[in-house]
Parts: sequence; C-alpha cells; structure tokens
Amino acid sequence: RDHVDGLVLCHKKLRVDFSKHLTVVMPRPDADQFEIQNTRDYTNTPYHRYRKRPLSEVVPVTTLLHISGIPVSMQLQPGDTAASSRLLNMFADFGAIKKFHPIAKQPKMVLLEMGTVEEAFDAMIALDNYTFNDGRIRVSFSKSYR
Repeated sequence: RDHVDGLVLCHKKLRVDFSKHLTVVMPRPDADQFEIQNTRDYTNTPYHRYRKRPLSEVVPVTTLLHISGIPVSMQLQPGDTAASSRLLNMFADFGAIKKFHPIAKQPKMVLLEMGTVEEAFDAMIALDNYTFNDGRIRVSFSKSYR
C-alpha cells in the first residue's frame, strides 16, 4: 500500500487501503450477475511477482526500471540510442527515456530511467512479461544503479 497509494495511473489518482474483509469469497451461482462477472480469483496466477521472494525485494515505485530476460534479438549493442534500438523504442512509447545502462557482463539485463514515475509505471504494466519469438522480458522497479 505504501508504494502505490496516491500514484497517478492512467491519469487518475490511485487510492489503495487495507480491506475490512480478511478473505475474498467467490460469489455463489445464484448471486447478482455483476458480482459474478467482476469477482476473480487470482490465487494461482503466474503474475505474482513476490510469492517466492522475500518482501525486502519489494521496491517503491521509481523512475528506474530493471529489464531482464532480454532475448538475443533485442539486446543492446554498443552505440545504440533510444532511436536505433527496438527495445528502447518500445519503452519510449510510454514517455521520455532519460538514461539507459546495460549491465556489465549481463547482456540480458539493462537499467532504464524514464522521465516520470507515471511513465515508468505505465511502461512496466504494459511491457512486463512481454513475449518475443525468442523469449520474454521482465520489467520491475529498481533501487539504484549498481
């Protein structure tokens, strides 16, 4: 809650708080149609990012993104710019790229700094788990350049 409450997402301020309910109860078959259509169980979704990781790895929303799993066809080459790289162009669709830094000895990873937190958040939502013919990328917020 502390990391996303008050964040602007899709031009609207996000409001996040703890629920008064301890569990989500799936609707019965005879429940209101709206309730049936709008209640989902995400217990076994593959998108749980921190299910098997310690909570200390949860990073506040920031302009700095860590991109991993970059397929060979999309890896940055020396001299690449935001205009010449297909990967960077994908992120530029969501806002200004201030800086990018390939991680030494890890060609499948790059740190990328977006212009604003909102741009970084939009890019992460759209491009995390993005699939290419030869792989998929993972996008997450990063603490700092290392």
